[in-house]
Amino acid sequence: MSRVKFTRTDENMKGFTSWRKPRGMHNKIRRHRRGHSNIPSIGFGNSNILKFKVKNLTPILVSSIKDLEKVTKENIIVISSNLGLKKKVELLHKIKEKKLNILNLKNVDKFIEDVKKEFEAKKKIKEEKLSKKQKKKEELEKKAKEKSETEIKEKEETKKKEQESELKDMVKKGM
Repeated sequence: MSRVKFTRTDENMKGFTSWRKPRGMHNKIRRHRRGHSNIPSIGFGNSNILKFKVKNLTPILVSSIKDLEKVTKENIIVISSNLGLKKKVELLHKIKEKKLNILNLKNVDKFIEDVKKEFEAKKKIKEEKLSKKQKKKEELEKKAKEKSETEIKEKEETKKKEQESELKDMVKKGM
């Protein structure tokens, strides 16, 4: 049975497509005039056999690998939206092995490839950040060593100067 498309009263003027109930006093659709479109009512519903089915298959929400055990060929899979990418990829591999239908993904192979590329790009960025961090750390350590060495040299020099000045003072006092 084909689905009836219910149109709005002002669809032709403004291009609206979603249904709104006509409420006007003289509205021909509300008054069920012959030659005008129908109003949605109980008689236009699907039969009980087809209710809640997509492509004549019952949709099942899958959010883990355990949920895949319940799925048969009479079902169509809807992957949960609050899954992470890694778990989603694992699920897709299992689904691909079992050759099951998925409702909310058109091309499984393309999705998996895109995710792999994304993971690789993230890995490269992470490695670059780590290498930059290590280089900075090494540079800071070198600077710290140089600074500490120069400080030590300066301290030694100041000590020598102090000792020399003390010696000179002693020599002057002794004379």
